[in-house]
Amino acid sequence: MLETDQRGATTAEAACFAAALLGEVQYELNQPEAARRLLEDRVDVLERVSIPDAVLCVLTVLSSAHWIEGHQLDTFAYLERLKEYAQKHELARLLARSLADQAKRNLHADTAIRWPPTSHGSMPSRRGCASRIRSSFPKSMRWLRAQVNWCITNEDFEGAATRLRPLIERCRTQGWQHQTAYFQMQAAIVDFRRGGHEAAAFESALTALRSGRRLGFACSLLDADPDALDLAARAVQTLSSDDVLHFYVDRLRSAHEQLHHATAATKTTTRSSRAGHSADAESLSEREVTVLGLLAQALPNKKIARTLGISPDTVK
Repeated sequence: MLETDQRGATTAEAACFAAALLGEVQYELNQPEAARRLLEDRVDVLERVSIPDAVLCVLTVLSSAHWIEGHQLDTFAYLERLKEYAQKHELARLLARSLADQAKRNLHADTAIRWPPTSHGSMPSRRGCASRIRSSFPKSMRWLRAQVNWCITNEDFEGAATRLRPLIERCRTQGWQHQTAYFQMQAAIVDFRRGGHEAAAFESALTALRSGRRLGFACSLLDADPDALDLAARAVQTLSSDDVLHFYVDRLRSAHEQLHHATAATKTTTRSSRAGHSADAESLSEREVTVLGLLAQALPNKKIARTLGISPDTVK
């Protein structure tokens, strides 16, 4: 990738594609900050020259990296950017992915988030993103995935289990090993929570762990559910002679602890920064503070103007 960078525009596509793959690996190896540094400066070029799957990879990795670091607005900004790219190029699969991920993130956010934010600060219900998927992609895999997340959040574990079975089978049939492991871990969580299915839960968790270890996953299985690590630890305790799998769970635990500390440090830094700048902020109007907040998310002036219903000159 360094060599392609040095050769300039003639190898820009190769450099962007290599960066997309490397960024995905860095995220999976529990290096979200490194993935952000690698990818954020390349997004504009990548959207112009690379294939849609590379764009999908980069924008979802950036969204996930910001999420685990506690930057929720940035998370939704990149998912919205993916939606706009999909709409521009009429890519239904990428659009469904954006909407499904927004639905999932809204279910776990501190509060339901509308992106872009309106000048009135209104927030939609958490059903908003899921409804948009249902209306546009009623039979898509992304809609089924959104349904599973909704069922889990609302403790409809029977509904989640019913929907997960065809999802897992479809992923196996298509050879999508990454998604298969993810949904198997979700199935384990669902079986454990609905009661009376502990053995099935442990079996699904162990299957997911074996796939994750073989494929080198670190963050994907943790992304499946906040309780994924605890269930994984309980599942491996049922094994007495699989040191490799025990070691893999220790690796996941280390990744979880690093993410927890990184998120806590980010929040502490943010609070300190806000406190240090509170006096300066008091001299700004409410509209000026809103504009600055959108500028901090790297939005262009024209988009800020559309969001707030004002002219680009006013934004400047």
